[in-house]
Order: sequence, then C-alpha cells, then structure tokens
Amino acid sequence: MGSGGAQRQVVNIANALSDSHEVTIFLYRLNSSFFMSSLKSNIVVANFKYSKKIGFNWRVLWELKILMSRVDVMMSFLPASNIYCALASLLGKKPKHIACEMSIVNESESKIRRILANFANFSSSHVICNSITQAEYIRSLPGMKKKVSAIWNGCETVSEKRRNSRNQCLSLIIVGRVAYPKNGVRFLEAIRIFYERNGFAPNISWAGRDDSAKKDKLMKLQMIDFLDTFPAIKEKFQFLGEVKNIGSLYANTDALILPSLYEGVPNVICEAMLAECPVIASKISDNLEILGENEDRGFLCEPFSPMSICKAIERLATTSPEILNNMVKNAKEFARDHFSILTMKAQYDEVINNIKKD
Repeated sequence: MGSGGAQRQVVNIANALSDSHEVTIFLYRLNSSFFMSSLKSNIVVANFKYSKKIGFNWRVLWELKILMSRVDVMMSFLPASNIYCALASLLGKKPKHIACEMSIVNESESKIRRILANFANFSSSHVICNSITQAEYIRSLPGMKKKVSAIWNGCETVSEKRRNSRNQCLSLIIVGRVAYPKNGVRFLEAIRIFYERNGFAPNISWAGRDDSAKKDKLMKLQMIDFLDTFPAIKEKFQFLGEVKNIGSLYANTDALILPSLYEGVPNVICEAMLAECPVIASKISDNLEILGENEDRGFLCEPFSPMSICKAIERLATTSPEILNNMVKNAKEFARDHFSILTMKAQYDEVINNIKKD
C-alpha cells in the first residue's frame, strides 16, 4: 500500500471490483500504508505480518495457500506476487488465477526473475497487462497466445480546478518514485542544455518517495551531485517526497514530464490527461499510441537523448495557448474514453466471468 502508480492502480481495481464482488486484499509486506485509507470500507484487508527480511518467505506461501482455499478467483499484481501465487497453487486447492503485469520487459530486469515471472504467467488462468506492449511480449511466448489481455488503467477524474494561464516561469512536475527507471540524471542533463539554449531553467518539482535499490540510490546521489555543480538549476529544483493531493500539482504546473526508460502505462499520465495537464513523456511502451504519433495529445521524447528531452520541453514552451488548449482537450477526451474506472471494471469483469466458466 505504499505510494506509487502500480499501488494506486491496485486500489482503483479493488475498489471497482468490490461493487460486484467480495474482495479481500492479502498484504504480505506492508512497508507503507499510504493508500490504505483510499480502500472502500467493504474490502477486507488480510495483513500478514512477518520479519522485514527481504527475499522469499515460506510463511507467506503457507498463509497464501490457506487464503486461496477460500476464494474463487485470485488476482496478483507485479512479478513477486505472481510468483508467490503460482507456487502456492502447487500446494493445494487452485482457484482461478489472474496474473497482472504492470511494467514491461526491460534490460535491467533480472533474467531469473523474468523466467520465474513467465512461469507464473504460464501457470495462471489468465494474464492481464496494463500495456499493449507487454501483452504482445507475453503472447509471443509458447502457450500464451490466447490467455492474455491488455487493459489500460482506470483513473478517477481529478477534482482540482486547473488555472487558465501559464506560470510566469515555466514549471514542470515529475510524479513517481525517485528511482532509476525515471531517468533522473539524463533529465537534469536535458535541463542543463535547455538552460544553455534559452537562458533560464524551468521550476521543477519531483513528487514521490525514494526507492531503496542500489541503482535508485545511486541515481539520486548523481542527481544531487549534478545540482551542486549547477546552482542555477539547483535553485529551481525540489524533491517534494510523498504527496497526498496530486491533483493540486496537476492544476498548478505547466506540464507533467516523465522521461522514463521503461514502464507500463504510467498512472500519472492517465491522471494528468484527465486533469487537462499537458504531458511530456518518453517514446516507450504505449505512450506513442496514447499521446499520438503527431503529438496530438502530448509531447514525446527519446529517453536516452537529453537533447530530445530538451527539445520536447522547448516545444511545450513555444506552443501557443490555443494549440496547447486544443491538445489538452484532445487528451482529456481520449482519457475519458480509455482510462475511466467503468471501462476498466467492465474489462476486468469480462475476464473474471470468462475464466469462471472454463
């Protein structure tokens, strides 16, 4: 239940399904209760407490096996949970299992972890990916072609009223974990190029918790070193930490920027589009389809090229208010059609009903 796009999406899915199903959430490593209060009151939370030792835990497997004997359909999210459920299914009663993938295959992913994740997907009744990109990869694997669905995120419309004019100085927000995939060092290099070409740096806020993996910590240290080297950029940059009211950020910035190296469909892009907040995102996963090949609904950049990121920010800065307003209206219309809670729920219900018939 920690902060993060995947966790937010789990809450959205659980809340939506609880309108027509009895929903229990099994938590086996509660290191944060950031989203706990967002769960509907009719959802049962089974919080299994154990030592904070990182890695595989046999007690989790046993408790999950017991819980599985009392459910009709089991849904797991992210590779570790998918693997636990696949192993627990070998120990006793096996309910229908839907494995959910919320990222995409990438070079930094452990090969052993991916092999185990693919085993979990193969042993499941169905696989749901939150991106077409990942769904196509899994369908390409032996025996998987007919048991994979791509279901985009469902988000609530942000209620904060967006201001009508641009900030006096260009402002950008990043929303997401301070983690290696978010591409922080290349982003700062892009800001340095922007500063040299335009004579000023935009105001930048990064909302999100620090991740604890070695690569994530190293990236933040490199970012801090970079900012110390360029004080003109440092004075315009701030890490906000976890933020509850994300809607206020969307309402008061010139754009959300997400130059990620890899991820599925980011929840924050869906939210920003619904909030009429312009989006700059890297050309990965399904972003090309979501924002449009001709940038009809947002700006695109190459994540490994600081110059490409810089030029995307420049296109935002030089786009006329009329064209920008048309862009965010197109984005909101697309988001309403594709990222609504009701659309997502209907697709999940269809998968659940179909596998229960098998």
